[in-house]
Amino acid sequence: MLPRPRSLAFWLVVLLCLLSYLSGNRKTQAQSRVSLPSSDESTSEPFSFIYVSNFQANTVQIFSSTGEDRGVFCSVTSPIGLAFDPAGNLLVASDDATGYSIQEFAPDGSGSTFATNGLKAPHAIAIDTNGNVFVANSGSATIEKFTPDGIGSVFADSSDGVAHPVDLLFDATGNLFLTNANGGATGTGSVEKFTPDGTGSIFADSVFNTAYGLAIDSGGNVYVSDFTGNNVLKFAPDGTNLGTFVSTPLNGPHGMFFDSSDNLYVANNATNTIERFSSTGTYLGTFAQTGKGPHFFALSTVGPPPTPTPTPIAPSITKQPANRTVSLGQSATFSVTATGTAPLAYQWQKNGVDIPGANLATYTTPPAVTEDNGTLFQVIVSNIAGSVTSLQRTLTVNLPPTITTQPEDKTVIPGKTARFTVKATGTKTLTYQWKKNGADIPGATAASYTTPPVTTLDNGSLFSVVVTNPYGSATSTDAKLTVR
Repeated sequence: MLPRPRSLAFWLVVLLCLLSYLSGNRKTQAQSRVSLPSSDESTSEPFSFIYVSNFQANTVQIFSSTGEDRGVFCSVTSPIGLAFDPAGNLLVASDDATGYSIQEFAPDGSGSTFATNGLKAPHAIAIDTNGNVFVANSGSATIEKFTPDGIGSVFADSSDGVAHPVDLLFDATGNLFLTNANGGATGTGSVEKFTPDGTGSIFADSVFNTAYGLAIDSGGNVYVSDFTGNNVLKFAPDGTNLGTFVSTPLNGPHGMFFDSSDNLYVANNATNTIERFSSTGTYLGTFAQTGKGPHFFALSTVGPPPTPTPTPIAPSITKQPANRTVSLGQSATFSVTATGTAPLAYQWQKNGVDIPGANLATYTTPPAVTEDNGTLFQVIVSNIAGSVTSLQRTLTVNLPPTITTQPEDKTVIPGKTARFTVKATGTKTLTYQWKKNGADIPGATAASYTTPPVTTLDNGSLFSVVVTNPYGSATSTDAKLTVR
């Protein structure tokens, strides 16, 4: 029995599916400077991280796909071109006149030299599907080709029209595009196209001021940044000039790339920014602020290596609390200085008992009362790794005199002496002044006073004492002398 013929509708569906697949496959391959190692961050883009070379800052900086600055990945003298190899290593062209080179950085940021031979003012880097590394060798007007293990050869030179080569980019079918900053009939820039077998031809010419960066959208259209013209020109896949795609606010545009929605990102060299435009050329604003002199991009799903979690360090007291002395009614402040893994917690204690709410590096007491004199204060500092207790420190309260034992009445016979005594407390130094019937007794300045031999005239005399220190005074009650 013969197979039943397929309907026209069936074949239309098959054709649409095939076209959809080819379109999607082309979009993911358009930015062929880039390989995409395994992802460590969820994103709707085929990349999670944007690496940008900052020529004047001597750094390669990382941004997330949403524009968050993830810091510096590595430091390179005068970095320009950069691209990821299939193993996820980042290759960076160093335009260091003291030693032109291609540096290679592993995902953890460790670096080594990939190549130096034949290099002179290397600019952009592009890597083919076999891992071969192509370098725009601006100073010698060549495209250098290096095998994955670093063996170099000349891929194209001035005889192929190469003149001050700047950027390189593979399209989805393996054609290599090149911008010549000073190429073309007018010497103001050109774009060349090399087929996979190395055959070169002029793709665009004589419409530039200074041809620089390259990008290819999902439709295969080629975009060229004009460094001194401050715009981006658009060309159809066959090289037809479609005119200026974007201009404002470009100022010294360099490298470019497209995201999955065909939004265009441009390194704005003069303003140290990455500017973003929609697929129709609408300006979407500044995507990120870069280091000084942004040049080219590389995209990856691998970001900076995670920062190791440090081992927590237990608290250590570097400055102990000090003893404090105050007067009645005054407050005292105790403080401690400690180091250790944050956050540090504090708990002050009074005589070994926690003080509610005393949880800072300093503690100020309520106004001092007599009972606070001699109290001991300390603090416990703690964190996730442990705790340490400070030394105990004493609060001294300066107290005015207080008479604890009053002078007593005395009875003596004429010719005898009488001895009056007082006991008092208070902060040193206590001084005494005895009085007889309210008048100071010269020289009677001790805690006790002995009268001269008495007579009947002394009968009924009243004796008192005033006890004084720098913080106050206290007067005793009267003690009566009886003579009989």
